[in-house]
Amino acid sequence: MASERQRKQGNAASAASATASETTTPAAPAATLPSARPYALRPLLHDVPLSADGKDEDIKINCVEYYDGNLYVGTSASELLHFFRIPPDPADPSGQSTFIFASRPPLYSEPAAGINGARPGVQQILLLPRVGKACVLCNWTVTFYSLPEMSPVFSATQVRNCNWIGGVDLNEGFAAAGDGSSGGVTILLSLNRRIQVVRIGEEDARVLRKIDFSGSTLSVRRDSIACVADSTSYSLLDVDRQLKIPLMSISSLDNSQPDGGFGHAQNVASAPDGGLARSASSATARAPANSQDTLVKSRLTAVRDLSSSLPSLGAGEEGYVLASMTREFEDGLHHGLEIQRFDVNVGEDDAEKWWLEIGDQDPKQSAPNTPIGIRPLLQSEEMLFEDVVERLCQRRFSPFKGQPETPTMSLKSNDSRTALSLQRLSQEKALFERDTESDDEQLPPGWEATRNQEGEDFVRRLAKTSSRLAVWAGDNIWWAVRNPLLTQLDSALEKAAASTQQTAPDGLETRRQLLSLLGTIKDREPTTELEFMTLGYIKQKASVMLLTTFLSSPEPPFADAEMKAMEENLVGGDLDARVVLSLIPALRNEIVVNQRGIWIYGGIKNIVESHISTETDGLGMQGISSLAPNVLQFLRRFLSAWRKKKGFGSIPDEVFRTVDASLLLVLLELDQDTPSGQTGKPGSVRKELYDLVDHGVDCFDRAVDLLETYRRLFVLSRLYQHRKMAADVLGTWRRIIEGEEDRGGELGDGEQRVRSYLSNISNRALVQEYGLWLASRNPKLGVQVFTDEKGKAPKFEHTQIVTLLREEAPDAVKYYLEHLVFGKGNTAYVNELITYYLDIVITDLQTSPASRDNIAASYDTYRALQPPKPTYLRFLADNAPPNDEVWQSRLRLLQLLGGGHDYDAAAIRTGSTTPSPPSPFTLFPRNHPRPTYPTGPPPRPRKSPTASPPPTLINNKNNTSSSPNPFSSPRAAGTTPALLVRLGDYDTAVSYCIRGAAALTPAGTTRRHRRDSGSDLPPTWDEQTVLFRTLLGEFWRCATRTSGSSRRAHCWSGSGVLDVVPEAWGVEVVGGFLVTALRRLVCEGREAAVERALSGAENLRVGFEFVVKVEEGGGVVEGE
Repeated sequence: MASERQRKQGNAASAASATASETTTPAAPAATLPSARPYALRPLLHDVPLSADGKDEDIKINCVEYYDGNLYVGTSASELLHFFRIPPDPADPSGQSTFIFASRPPLYSEPAAGINGARPGVQQILLLPRVGKACVLCNWTVTFYSLPEMSPVFSATQVRNCNWIGGVDLNEGFAAAGDGSSGGVTILLSLNRRIQVVRIGEEDARVLRKIDFSGSTLSVRRDSIACVADSTSYSLLDVDRQLKIPLMSISSLDNSQPDGGFGHAQNVASAPDGGLARSASSATARAPANSQDTLVKSRLTAVRDLSSSLPSLGAGEEGYVLASMTREFEDGLHHGLEIQRFDVNVGEDDAEKWWLEIGDQDPKQSAPNTPIGIRPLLQSEEMLFEDVVERLCQRRFSPFKGQPETPTMSLKSNDSRTALSLQRLSQEKALFERDTESDDEQLPPGWEATRNQEGEDFVRRLAKTSSRLAVWAGDNIWWAVRNPLLTQLDSALEKAAASTQQTAPDGLETRRQLLSLLGTIKDREPTTELEFMTLGYIKQKASVMLLTTFLSSPEPPFADAEMKAMEENLVGGDLDARVVLSLIPALRNEIVVNQRGIWIYGGIKNIVESHISTETDGLGMQGISSLAPNVLQFLRRFLSAWRKKKGFGSIPDEVFRTVDASLLLVLLELDQDTPSGQTGKPGSVRKELYDLVDHGVDCFDRAVDLLETYRRLFVLSRLYQHRKMAADVLGTWRRIIEGEEDRGGELGDGEQRVRSYLSNISNRALVQEYGLWLASRNPKLGVQVFTDEKGKAPKFEHTQIVTLLREEAPDAVKYYLEHLVFGKGNTAYVNELITYYLDIVITDLQTSPASRDNIAASYDTYRALQPPKPTYLRFLADNAPPNDEVWQSRLRLLQLLGGGHDYDAAAIRTGSTTPSPPSPFTLFPRNHPRPTYPTGPPPRPRKSPTASPPPTLINNKNNTSSSPNPFSSPRAAGTTPALLVRLGDYDTAVSYCIRGAAALTPAGTTRRHRRDSGSDLPPTWDEQTVLFRTLLGEFWRCATRTSGSSRRAHCWSGSGVLDVVPEAWGVEVVGGFLVTALRRLVCEGREAAVERALSGAENLRVGFEFVVKVEEGGGVVEGE
């Protein structure tokens, strides 16, 4: 019995046939497809001239033998017909062999006296090629002939009353004549009461021994041991020792055997080449029965085929049993062949059985009631399966209706969404008719026919098989040929489709049968190249049939498992994705084909073209929006799975161009339901769309067209980013920002995105172009492009940027100057920046009453603060309204004016475009005489709602470029009156007298100044004295008197202060000053006493050291 692995491999075709309703012994022969069986009949010789004159119609074929191109046919008319084979024309690969009639030698025809005087005709033909002889049993008489012409030899020696001839040693085989090893061939002749052992040589035939054994009907021998059968049982026979060992009965229903010991049953029924053997029963042998049939007594001939031809099911299977039987059906008796596997263990599985009739193969040749004979021949014949060649040969496929020469373009404009113009159609045609493999490649004339021929030659080498089984009925002879796996499985597919069209138009049964067949071959590992191609072909065809069922029968819908199985087989079967897309008219126009076209199996080509030809005209014009959601989801998964094959060198680039374009189109259609502005969430269609363009597509130009058509500009910009096309990325964002429709709405803060992107590119021209464009739209953000220290583009010169901004984005100049002055400490642009600030502040004051009221209120609020209070700049900064550009400009202006920056007041006044309002704080204009201090408290100053410190500071701070000492100018001394009179900021006024301009800068502010300028140095003692005198004069003018105001007046002269204090003032008014002055006088007196004492001690030390030096030197005599 076969091993478990062998039986599993062998059962695949049986399971496939079972899927196609090839069950055990069908009720009627018309219910099964012929090619679904494991065997088929191929013509060997038709219209055999059984009668010499053609008048006798009762003559029939009894036996057939074949060797070395010679066909011998024995008839019931006791004639042996000899035919000679003419091989096919080598130039015609599909040509068939033909046989010509050679001779009709009459054989022995005297009535036999052995069995009721019957004349059966030619009963057996035994060819012995080793000795060039043949033994023919005719009418129970054996005659010997020479090969191949069948001339009588051995002086017409005959052996009468013979039942059968055979028993050739299986170990020796049927070697060809003239091999040099022939010493004769030993055969067995079964007579009525004994078996003769005969030695046939080239010159004579000799009887070696006679063995008593009556009633034998058949024998096979290996060496000296023969297995002999009679009408009831088997026996082992040692022809050398003439020993007989009884074995089991032929039929389990036969109880006539006496009890006794039997030997073990041995399987010695193998052919000379290990493949074929034969057995025949008597005229009353019991035929295998089936409960569905009526058992009919008839002659039964069975053969066992163990050979595995090249395109058969598997190398490890043991074969089939074929029996010629007669069965009774509803319409009468039918003669046919029952085929079943014999490598199934008893009790494990029911043996699969198939019924084969001659009429199934060729209805014109024989009627069902014609008896059938079957016999294994001596020599096999090689033959070719043309249907396998036609199905497996690669053929050029056109995905469009029409000839293959026309559809080498992509008619994308037929899509309703992309139908722009006929001109665009012609441009795309010119584009896709170009050979992408090589622009210079020219295909030679007839290249397609050459490739077809090469493909056919390759498949023909694989689709060859051989057979030794001959089947005959009437005057016709056939080869019984093992059906290749492809034919069996393909027939199962066709039967599934045919049965479903009759019983289930919705396609439900078809899909179940197709999925069952795919599941049967899913894990099958091919062992030959033909089997590999066969499995791939079946997967492709079954998957295409599933897809057509899915597209044409939306109800009932496919289950998830069914959909997944279809997708896996479409991808795993290696079917060109363009073929799948050709079945969907809405995507057919995305297919890209080069000059060489699409090459697929011929069988797949036929089924796809058949489906396309049945489509309604104009169906492809409906566009992808006409597809059902489940079809779109299927395409999404299928195309995504196909993209994973990128990098396989065996797949043309046009496939991935088609796949990418189709997938992009499907995702764009599905993503239309996603809310605008939503980002790509994991697992969403939008996320998959982003991944597709972010990883790049092979159909770049087509992708741009699709994204433009769907108005998905942001996705288009991501496609450009993958290609590092910075100019197109920025251009696309610019279109969105300027208001062009972007249906996805994913850009978000477009200006900020542009700003960040410009920092990451190194193209200086793009940075300049889009930096200026951004600065014109958003000055503050645009300036950051030019001020970014981490940008990859080469840096611009400051003067160049200022010039460009003045020309393209004037509103952004101020922000860039702020960067230079405050960020970089570049004071060259202080004057210009102050001018910008003044224009902003003054324009706002002149045009906005609310701004004037806010400033006046800020003065009053600051004056009302109790000391110690922050500086005025800190006060303004802490109370600045959010996002108030004017307020920020005012703060920056005060910071510039109050800091150590050098500026030219005259130049600022000249450059300002807005006239400055009169200010009451312009206290000390140029050449203004020093004030005379009053004898009483000054009146409270008037409030001016439009007054502000900037004009005051401009008028009262001298240009450092013309004054080497900034604190010696009366303009510097005018700052303290401004702080006192208008703001009441006494602490800052005193701090200014001590620290100078540093006192006006809020804490935490970075101060930048020129190193060659003395404007930011603290005042000297003399300068502090002058400033404090000025401050003291302003104190006398203020109505507010406080002792705390003079605590810092350490630079005041006591007598000078007392000289100007009015006599009417009480001591408590200047008490703080008097205490401080007296303490200072006491300290100065004590310091002077200590200094005098130290000076005296120093004098004593110096005198002592002088005396010591003199003593060390001794006396000195000076001559005159």
